Amino acid sequence: MSVSTKYIQKAHVAYFNSHPTRTQRDCQSFSAVSQQQIDATYHSKSLPGIHPSQYRLSSPNNAFSPKFRLWTEMEFLNRPQRQRRLLTLQPNRIIETGQEAYDISGMTYARFSTPTASTKPVLTRLRYHSRYHENIQSMLRFPPNTKGYLYYHLEKGMPPISGELRLRICDAPSDFDRGYDLINSDGFGPWSVPLYKLVHWNAYAGIYHLLSQEGLVDADLLSDVKRLPLHKSSTFLYDIEQPFVADLSHHINSFTLLKRNALVRFAIQVIFGKQRVPALTKSIWIKQDDPSTGKAQVRFVRSTLPEDAERPAYLLRFLKFFTPIQCVTPGYDFYMRQPQVGEFLQTRNRRGEYKPWRYVLRDNSNGRAIADFAGIKL
Repeated sequence: MSVSTKYIQKAHVAYFNSHPTRTQRDCQSFSAVSQQQIDATYHSKSLPGIHPSQYRLSSPNNAFSPKFRLWTEMEFLNRPQRQRRLLTLQPNRIIETGQEAYDISGMTYARFSTPTASTKPVLTRLRYHSRYHENIQSMLRFPPNTKGYLYYHLEKGMPPISGELRLRICDAPSDFDRGYDLINSDGFGPWSVPLYKLVHWNAYAGIYHLLSQEGLVDADLLSDVKRLPLHKSSTFLYDIEQPFVADLSHHINSFTLLKRNALVRFAIQVIFGKQRVPALTKSIWIKQDDPSTGKAQVRFVRSTLPEDAERPAYLLRFLKFFTPIQCVTPGYDFYMRQPQVGEFLQTRNRRGEYKPWRYVLRDNSNGRAIADFAGIKL
């Protein structure tokens, strides 16, 4: 594979424009990287802590892609920094192991090294959050005052597969219980990395090593999770009726149902908007309205409506509003009824009557898999 110099220079300009903290000297050094260096590094596939799909280049045009910028940043724009040693994920072993609290404020990626019995340590590479808009990836830096300890958390009453990595904000081990967990970019829950990702992605190799070494996760569970197919990020649910945060402006809501021996992925289009074929046309193009904005905690609930007695279905109940639910479409016909806490999502039928929105399992391609996951007979 060959990536010409002009594409390297274009990628350099794109990277510099999106990273104002980089100096001009950094960018000149990047431009001077030889084609041989790029080809050699690419073909070696030796980027630590990165899944191969993140640096696979299919054409020179991909020099503009986020994957290419991520790859070039790692290989050619890294700067020497203090070594961060990750020695434990157990709060009660922080003092025993000499684990330090690290400040990773303002970092796009935070790297950690974990010693092993061999001479070569294993690495962990954490990021705060990435967003995609029109296929362009933007990385959010860790917020100010992000100093503390990484630890493994399993919510009481939840299955072992639902464990996750969190970061407790505090300055010293004695402050751990009085500290608080780093908040995610939405501001409505803790920043976390689920076990499924910790097992599947090489970026978390150091975390995976500690989960096994410290006995935080059973070896059989780690093996079971590793055998599950790899999928892109979505809303992880370990029970079909588990609460989750929904953005009412999203056209597509993707979900991954997880058990130690089962994974079901499904998407629901236009839960909160309206989907219709334009009148007087045979086109299959579908217009999608996004009439509302706002974020809410919701959950699927098994329907007890008479019409669903023989056709299992799920309704959607609003539990809590994190931001005001506002209509942003002038002249909107209120196909979706204004949500209320404790009520089900309701949409208007052809007779103009509001009825609960229903996800009928038999009417959807993934319905049988969802039914099997939930133990429902179809």
